[in-house]
Amino acid sequence: MFFYSLLKSGADFGEILICVLAMLIAASFAIVFHEVAHGYAALLSGDSTAKVRGRLSLNPIKHFDLWGLLLLVVAGFGWAKPVPINSDNFKNRRKGMILVSAAGVTTNIVAAMLALLVFYLSYPVIGYYSPALDAVGIIYLKLFVYYLLVFFISINLMLAFFNLLP
Repeated sequence: MFFYSLLKSGADFGEILICVLAMLIAASFAIVFHEVAHGYAALLSGDSTAKVRGRLSLNPIKHFDLWGLLLLVVAGFGWAKPVPINSDNFKNRRKGMILVSAAGVTTNIVAAMLALLVFYLSYPVIGYYSPALDAVGIIYLKLFVYYLLVFFISINLMLAFFNLLP
């Protein structure tokens, strides 16, 4: 749906490429931050499963699921491999589960708010178009930053919302 609507939008190839690239980068960072936050919260609660399995890494390859990534590109939503935890290792099981659950959501909300601040502060530059001042490369760079921030904000908020559902 996402990719189809992008192709039908009338945008040129450069704009489509920039949009897809910005979405993949934004999703990568949002998903990786979310999953690593779960893993660190589990580690702070006494469970080292994620650390032992190498999942406290910012390397997106360790977190992506092939089908979730493909669906992200095609439909505009996807998923990652969940960080493994073992609640039997928590010092306090109930508190640990709450902390691990809240860590991903909190990270996504904080990341979205920081990106929103950057978007607000940079909008006078990235949102202003002047044919006399903007070369083609500058226009594409501004467009990339715009899409990157917009996707990063929306993906983080969607991740937070869907992780709050029971």
